[in-house]
Amino acid sequence: MSGGGGGGRRGAGGTAYRVYVLVLVTALVVGPSLRALAVVVAVPGLGEVLAREDLPALVAAAAGLLVWGALAVGTTHGPVMGSPLRIHVLAGGPQPRRMSLRGSFVRRLLVLVVAGAALGAVPGLALLHLGAGGAGTTALGGAMTGACVGGVTAAGWLAGQALSRRGVRRAALLVPVCAGLVATLLLVGPAALPPGWTSPVTVLLLLVLLVAGLTVVPGLLDRLRGPVLLEQATRWQGATTAGGAGDLAGAAATYRPVPSRHGRWDAVGRGGSLPLLFLRRDLVGAARTPVRLLVGISVLLLALVLGIVVSTLSSGPSWAVLAVAFAMVHVRLGVVSDGFRHAVEASAAPTLYGVPDHHLVGLHAALPLAVVLVLGAAAALVAVPLTGVHPVGALLVVVGGLFCVAVRAYDAARGPMPLLLLTPVPTAAGDMSGLMVAAWQADALLVAVLVPTLVTVAAVSLGGWLVLIYAPAAALVLLGLRRRMSLR
Repeated sequence: MSGGGGGGRRGAGGTAYRVYVLVLVTALVVGPSLRALAVVVAVPGLGEVLAREDLPALVAAAAGLLVWGALAVGTTHGPVMGSPLRIHVLAGGPQPRRMSLRGSFVRRLLVLVVAGAALGAVPGLALLHLGAGGAGTTALGGAMTGACVGGVTAAGWLAGQALSRRGVRRAALLVPVCAGLVATLLLVGPAALPPGWTSPVTVLLLLVLLVAGLTVVPGLLDRLRGPVLLEQATRWQGATTAGGAGDLAGAAATYRPVPSRHGRWDAVGRGGSLPLLFLRRDLVGAARTPVRLLVGISVLLLALVLGIVVSTLSSGPSWAVLAVAFAMVHVRLGVVSDGFRHAVEASAAPTLYGVPDHHLVGLHAALPLAVVLVLGAAAALVAVPLTGVHPVGALLVVVGGLFCVAVRAYDAARGPMPLLLLTPVPTAAGDMSGLMVAAWQADALLVAVLVPTLVTVAAVSLGGWLVLIYAPAAALVLLGLRRRMSLR
């Protein structure tokens, strides 16, 4: 009896502690972040944008894109997750999986619903900041829309984990078709459909989709396969262990896809110059993970188009969108920059074939540089005529993308985290050693975002000659690369 009572007290204490942490995080992180986001979004003319007739169609298309992405993510990391032992016990027990695994899914469902509702309420909060009318209605409608999108996305996430490869491929084809049909219906439907962000038709449609998605959840939980659950749980445990030790590169490598296609393609070839040989070799290596390459190239092109479109705008949040675009460029360049890791690893071994280490890094830069130039030209050909952006803006974004290639090489030479960074840094606000670790982990991303964004914004205002700043900036990055390689 006493043991049971102790367990009850421990359970009550644990619940109270979770509520305490939730209140603190909401008050200190979530609330100020939403307010800051609303201030950034609060630009003149926001009310007219939210009242556009085509906005419900855009919301439906964006929801379809989110579900499609969640479906893809679920194939490698689904919502039903835990330690391998816990997953083994729950999935192998006598209870149906719709009962034993329900809690794990419900927790992630609530996170997505709450996050979607919070983000959906941001336009209403922005109107409130501007003092415009209808802010409360807009915030409520946006929160309901965001919550429904979050719930539907969670169902798509679970479908990616539960369905077979053939089922995922069929769903991946079905989701964009359904989203396109719904968007077309909202766009060219009866004129009586109310337009705008808070359209009741959009909310009602998303509610129907949410109910339909939640209806199939028990069946999807029963379809979850034990080997898939254990594989994903083991991979997640390895990633969290590496991340907890400060090795984010090792954590990311846990989820790197294994080459599975085009194994018979000749990566070396015969004849040709050394740069062309390495260009072909890296291209064939990237093509052996075709899905990763296709997604990376698509996101890279989208980021370049986005950066070119906002490069010459002078409105408030344009610089933030430009920073996001350069962050996307830096991250997605990884699909064509695997050669840098080979060059860095080869620097710790005797020189082979008479190619010095730094020359090897330069040879592996051929593919990412070529990809940025080709995709940058394609993005400029699309964005400049359609949006009327000045060609100088396109040039600045492409040069910024080339700078990101140098930063990728610098990032590839990152060694193990120095133990000195784990030394406590006591301050009046607490131990600040975590900030030093975070800065060490994100230094390449910060350089790849801050330098191109600041140079582009300054060059648009003060003159294109500021693009020359990239020369000393790239030289400093390459010096950092050389120092890192010499320490290995």
